[in-house]
Amino acid sequence: MKKKMTLVFLVDDQRDLVLLGVKKTGFGQGKMLGIGGKVDAGETVIEAACREVLEEIHVTIDPKNLYEGGRVEFIFPESSGWHHDVYIFTCTHWQGTPTETAEIKPQWVAKSQIPFEKMWDDAKYWLPKILKNEPVNAKIFYGEDLKTVSSVEWLKT
Repeated sequence: MKKKMTLVFLVDDQRDLVLLGVKKTGFGQGKMLGIGGKVDAGETVIEAACREVLEEIHVTIDPKNLYEGGRVEFIFPESSGWHHDVYIFTCTHWQGTPTETAEIKPQWVAKSQIPFEKMWDDAKYWLPKILKNEPVNAKIFYGEDLKTVSSVEWLKT
């Protein structure tokens, strides 16, 4: 069963930075990633994205300031419980300062120096497009090791 999820990338265009978070607990622990999480029952993906950012780094986002970057379906043939359907957003206007919580340690990174080696293997395929405001719609298949991408299927946006 696929889990509906969100990812938000705060972007500071003036300093050419993007906010990533080091995941401290749960699925993806130790990896750098965008800020987000699951969509709860009765919630829209935009509501979930705003809620997750508030919970994970204590930043408030007005939904009108979210840019819909796209959607990526992650498929793990060796572990169907890991399937994710992820809606990805960027945001350039928010309230508050990203703050470390029990779940995430936020870190600003130069867009030109994204540490892909510290992220899930799939990020190198779609994150550069998102940060260039290019819409993304893809299915990404992981291999038997559950760590490396075996194939990417780009879908029409």
